[in-house]
Amino acid sequence: MPPKNNPRVVKSICRMCMGFCGIDAHVVNGKLVKATPMKEHPVNRLCVKATAMADWLYSPERITRPMKKVNGAWCEVS
Repeated sequence: MPPKNNPRVVKSICRMCMGFCGIDAHVVNGKLVKATPMKEHPVNRLCVKATAMADWLYSPERITRPMKKVNGAWCEVS
């Protein structure tokens, strides 16, 4: 197993849309740093969603808990 601070590339498929593009996920310390096209995959061009994957994943504005609209306002639910 490589040391934790070593960058590594994980082969995967993007599920951000219906293209299912092949991605090389660049991971450092267990966190996604960027996604690039996987050259050997048949669909090897990334849309704007896939190129912004790391920004979306770690955004402080990302909703991480279930929400429900009650009386016109969003509330957390269990």
